[in-house]
Amino acid sequence: MLLLSCADDDPYMTIENRDYTFEAAGGAQSVVFETNVDWKAVPSMGWCTVSPTSGNDRAQGLTITVAANDTHSQRVCKVTFTSCCYVEVIKVTQQGKK
Repeated sequence: MLLLSCADDDPYMTIENRDYTFEAAGGAQSVVFETNVDWKAVPSMGWCTVSPTSGNDRAQGLTITVAANDTHSQRVCKVTFTSCCYVEVIKVTQQGKK
């Protein structure tokens, strides 16, 4: 768990898990977090999407959706969270088909 804060009024974001793994078939998983600032989330690869892609200080999470991986190779996507005061990255790994 990551917690960024210096005082009660300082900007913060707490991310419960920073590493997500999917089977080759794809699917969706929830990312749970808490924050007191507006934010945006951008995945690095087209086969990995997030919803919502932005939020405010009342947001408590988003969903990562991964398309099926039709190759035999594992692949990785990074989801970057940005806001006024931080840049944080979570890692999404998808297994290749067997």
